[in-house]
Amino acid sequence: MSTTTRTLATRADHGRDRSSWAVLYASVGVLLVAVLLVYSGLLVHLTNDHEGRAILPPTVGAGESVSGELRLTDSGLLPVEVFLEPRSGSGLQDTLLPDGLSVSVQRASDGAYLYQGPMKTSMGPLEVIQPGQSSLVKVTVGSEDSTASAAVPINFTYFWAARPWLPWWWWIPTTLVIAAFVALGYRRSRSRVA
Repeated sequence: MSTTTRTLATRADHGRDRSSWAVLYASVGVLLVAVLLVYSGLLVHLTNDHEGRAILPPTVGAGESVSGELRLTDSGLLPVEVFLEPRSGSGLQDTLLPDGLSVSVQRASDGAYLYQGPMKTSMGPLEVIQPGQSSLVKVTVGSEDSTASAAVPINFTYFWAARPWLPWWWWIPTTLVIAAFVALGYRRSRSRVA
């Protein structure tokens, strides 16, 4: 093999290496931009019409229930799954939840119950809301213990968490992109051997 041929082969290998690194850096860059967009609130953003105002009183009597309504709106660019997470000022643990409390979340438009059960630190997913759409929900908190002598405190912050909702077919384009990168890497490794 002549010196010129070796030089050309070396340059081709360096070019392939540079393009492999460029693909890796571009992939990492796209991933970072996607993460920043999610955390910025542009892609995933849930608002409600009671921001900062309570929809429920601070206590519920023994054996009684209290209710309130609020409208949840998807203000982001992606569909979101909605979760209800009661929190205290310092963050709520299971051990801090009062015993004997039940929660129901009902969609006002059709009366469907999105959740019925004990109060937990995270309840859901309750429903999927599409970008630009809203849902009016009724939240009811009840005390199951009718023999208690005092009212039960329920003065939590009822935090409505939103997570991006991916349709069932989301894995198809993801798999195709991964397969394309694997095929490209295999093709390059075979061309270096040859």
